[in-house]
Amino acid sequence: MRDDALDTALERVERDGVPLAMDPATVALRSRLVREHLVRFDDERGSYVLTQTGRQRLALRRTPAPPPGTVTPFRRPSGRKG
Repeated sequence: MRDDALDTALERVERDGVPLAMDPATVALRSRLVREHLVRFDDERGSYVLTQTGRQRLALRRTPAPPPGTVTPFRRPSGRKG
């Protein structure tokens, strides 16, 4: 499956959870999301919720990439010299 489909599924989980449909495409996508630790089933809500890893992946997708050819400066972590 393409990463676009995976990211779209993460957005759907964030919005309203993953349906418990049993069609093969949904089952395969849900299995991949769980296997990659992007979602987990929340018993109290009765639906899937994003994990921290899933939230980070969505945040990276939503962050615009710099235009091609842009030079980004390297910065050392603060407090370290050398």
